[in-house]
Amino acid sequence: MAILKSIAPTTITLIQNMSPNNVTYVQDAPESVDANNISTVTPSITPILEIGFGDLGGTLVGNVDIKLVYEDTNWIGAHVEMWENGAKKYESAVTYNGYANTITTFSFNSNLLADITGKDMRIRFVGHVYTGLTINYVKALRIVVSVEPSDPFLQAKTNWSPTDYYNFDDLNRVELMTEIVKEKVEEFRNKTITASFVSNRTKDSIEFAVSLRRIEKNILFLGNELLTPTGFITPRTDWDYNQSFSFEDANRLEKNLVILNNYVTGNVSARLYCGQYIVGDEGVN
Repeated sequence: MAILKSIAPTTITLIQNMSPNNVTYVQDAPESVDANNISTVTPSITPILEIGFGDLGGTLVGNVDIKLVYEDTNWIGAHVEMWENGAKKYESAVTYNGYANTITTFSFNSNLLADITGKDMRIRFVGHVYTGLTINYVKALRIVVSVEPSDPFLQAKTNWSPTDYYNFDDLNRVELMTEIVKEKVEEFRNKTITASFVSNRTKDSIEFAVSLRRIEKNILFLGNELLTPTGFITPRTDWDYNQSFSFEDANRLEKNLVILNNYVTGNVSARLYCGQYIVGDEGVN
């Protein structure tokens, strides 16, 4: 199941006539930008800012939406491009944004990419120049994509700290991990397990206590099916409204799932040999 993600850039791959060269200045969610921006240096020269996004955690499905916040008080205009391995694959129409904090959205289909993991995708912002004038600055530049995840256990995070930010896609990952464990337990126990999962949260989703109770009860049930392997932490199944979700809760969820997945994966693979002789070509002397 594809997961909708809002992804901030991880690196600046090209910058021309803009400053500072600091990707954190444009990592804000477009809906809540701070005071930082990457500004044009000389108004008579084309400003260009190209960014990359690192590992997106799977393969892209459907459209890639580019969310951009920039200031263009001279109404000169700008456009964006998508590049992959040195080749331009997409160029948007020109847009005129006016004042800051207005979100401009561009879209292209992910099938334009040769590699749909998006690992070589670059998004390039190009400000236009007219009569010695151009755009003022860029405040935010993100992509919103649907990602068919690779093995979510490869992205498991078990070292959450009080300074980390917990996002909607982290809880989506927990649900996907739980569903994978559930399927492996069904195979191991040779039984059908009824459970519900929600892995399509977005930035607009609101989490309720009933959802956290469901998640933890699913994990507790699976742990009991596997006779609570060593290291398994008793899930918290009594969530109520106005209770805070801490980094300790985040660690418990993912640590438990990693433990369960490792345990059941090992047992499923070993089960095929249980009570059998593995006979070779040569006899025993």
